[in-house]
Amino acid sequence: MTGPVLELSDVEMRYPDGTHAVGGMSMRLPAGEFASVVGASGCGKSTLLRIASGLMAPTRGTALNHATGHTGYVFQDATLLPWRNVRRNVELLAELHRLPRAERQRRAMVAID
Repeated sequence: MTGPVLELSDVEMRYPDGTHAVGGMSMRLPAGEFASVVGASGCGKSTLLRIASGLMAPTRGTALNHATGHTGYVFQDATLLPWRNVRRNVELLAELHRLPRAERQRRAMVAID
């Protein structure tokens, strides 16, 4: 792929309660590059990552993700479903992608092992 994988242009996020989480963020992430988001607790890092991965839309600006395939995101807080066992939690993404049950179970066991 040529060109940027991620483009943020004047991205801002203001929550309904008035919290201004991200303001005027612009960046271009070229293919093959690695970037880190660093800052104090509560400065908007998780919000920015949610916007970049397409999990939420900014209240202003544009966020374009040109990645081929899927963009991964690791949540800051535990997001396990307590009513599922370990294998079933590991299978969740494959289940959402409608992989056959046997294949989901096989992949989950490989990952767990």
